[in-house]
Amino acid sequence: MNMKVIKISKVSFDILFFFGVFGIVLMTVLTIASPFIVDAIREIAPTAQTGTVMGVEFSIDAAELDDASAKQVAYAAGSGIAASLAVATYIAHQIRRALKAVLVGTAFREENYQRLRRVAGATFVLVPIGWMMDSWIGTAVAGEWSLNIDLPLVTVAGGLLALAIAEIYKAGITLQDESELTV
Repeated sequence: MNMKVIKISKVSFDILFFFGVFGIVLMTVLTIASPFIVDAIREIAPTAQTGTVMGVEFSIDAAELDDASAKQVAYAAGSGIAASLAVATYIAHQIRRALKAVLVGTAFREENYQRLRRVAGATFVLVPIGWMMDSWIGTAVAGEWSLNIDLPLVTVAGGLLALAIAEIYKAGITLQDESELTV
């Protein structure tokens, strides 16, 4: 096993984890301060803005939104991004713990299998977070209830891949246990 790659991966996930924690704090503060940010956006970008956030396309004309709707859009975007960062930070934390176990020589253990399953579950949690954020923004912009549900295939595929790797890992644990019993 190439331990250098494992060490580099562990350091990378350590960095992602700490940036995630910083991002959660920053997005929380920005979400709380969003009424001030909305006013600044109106001054800076008085024309319609379009783009994509977490795979959700948006088109917002901040100048045409009333104050309550503009604040709702800001709260929805900030809350959705902060929640997604929290899930991503949790995923990075689980992966870095699994990589640490590999580095100390305890790779094929039940707790690492559980960590991989938690990564898969957390990945699937990103889907309803995106739905809620998209629906909240759509409702604020349209002025009426809007439920926007689509299936982000990359996120679902990532969750399924993590589940598949966890099950392969479980088979490796079983094989290791059997080989230890035969010796």
